[in-house]
Amino acid sequence: MELEKNRDRFLGTLVHDLQNPLIGMTGFAQIMMEKSVPKGNDAKMLSIIRDSGEKMSSLIDHALTYGRLNSGKAFLILSDVDTAEITREAVAIFIPEIEERSLSLSINKEQHKNWDFLTPIIARAERELLLRAVGNYLSNAVKHAKTRIAVTVEGKEEGVLIVVRDDGPGIPPDKLLQVFENYYVVPGGKQGIGIGLASVRMIADMHKGKAWVESSRGKGSAFSFLLPGRRKGMERC
Repeated sequence: MELEKNRDRFLGTLVHDLQNPLIGMTGFAQIMMEKSVPKGNDAKMLSIIRDSGEKMSSLIDHALTYGRLNSGKAFLILSDVDTAEITREAVAIFIPEIEERSLSLSINKEQHKNWDFLTPIIARAERELLLRAVGNYLSNAVKHAKTRIAVTVEGKEEGVLIVVRDDGPGIPPDKLLQVFENYYVVPGGKQGIGIGLASVRMIADMHKGKAWVESSRGKGSAFSFLLPGRRKGMERC
């Protein structure tokens, strides 16, 4: 227990100390790209610096959110949110990587061109935390999917259910409960620091909901997030 507390304190200090030099690095790289109009290898190298900085910034952001959730002092700022819109927004972040890997992606069986017409499904939640939870699920799916990712958002009697499915290698049965633990990474899986799914679990707990996974080796995984207490009459037919 004390080891985990020390690790959390170290993580919190580290991410804060990384923020300022990272902002400077990505900011100046962007300025150089815009003002000097570099060409050839110079443009490529500046683009790599900027993109790498943005990826590191995302990791820091995830770490700060994890620290907030794991502190035991976090509280929710609830409002009525459209879970379909939040899902669409979370997916949009990963479109470049999904296209680069030639993955198929759908939301409620609809392709990209039809996402603006998804039926709104309203729930009571903290918008940014829900966006983070869905984004963590999607990040995990993009890492492991072979050919496709399918996302569903639906209102049920027990609440709003969001599921992210992939056709990746799957998870061993004895590891299914462990994947949501702090700092846990499935042996032999893609690289990570093990806080993404742990954050999803904490976000679900804070909303009095549930986060879980169903998976079979070689047949992919389905990561689910349930927000309880759907507000009836708020879903458009």
